[in-house]
Amino acid sequence: MKAKTSKKKPRLVHLFKKGDMNGLKENIQENFTTRMNNMEENTVEENWTYFKKIILQATKEFIPQKTIGSKQHVPWISTHIKRLIRRRQRRYNAAKKHNTKKNWNNRLCMFYKATHGKAAVNIPSYVRRPSTSTRQYHPEKFTQISTSTDAYKYSYIPRTITDWNSLPPEAFQATSLECFKEQLRRLQL
Repeated sequence: MKAKTSKKKPRLVHLFKKGDMNGLKENIQENFTTRMNNMEENTVEENWTYFKKIILQATKEFIPQKTIGSKQHVPWISTHIKRLIRRRQRRYNAAKKHNTKKNWNNRLCMFYKATHGKAAVNIPSYVRRPSTSTRQYHPEKFTQISTSTDAYKYSYIPRTITDWNSLPPEAFQATSLECFKEQLRRLQL
């Protein structure tokens, strides 16, 4: 279910911080001094339209403008969430680019530390051990997480669980991290 949002038309916005305020002030003063002499001869409406015309022309000349597009601004995505989304995307791109043996070892070693309580990282509550055993079952196996998007499919937990479950049972007989690393080295040869 998607929230319906109305499209905004692109509009011009003045960038006052980048404007030449001294030039704006001088331009308006010059135009008003020439108009002040015959101000009483014109009607109020004519004076108002001339005043408005002077201000708009000076603003257009001395203050830069920017067109703001019709990008959807959803209220539930804050600056912090946008930053997290960009960070996740950068890491996803890096993981796709640098999927090497070294990264594979580092991920599995970090997961080993997390499962054995040797790291400050906790395994999320949705990561569980299987309730039934199969032919490929080993006691350290985790239930594979189903994913629908590539950004999550290639993120740390689902990708590491896939690699973790593919390890042979002998790899988990390691009593320490160093023994586990040695088992991984043997598997790669």
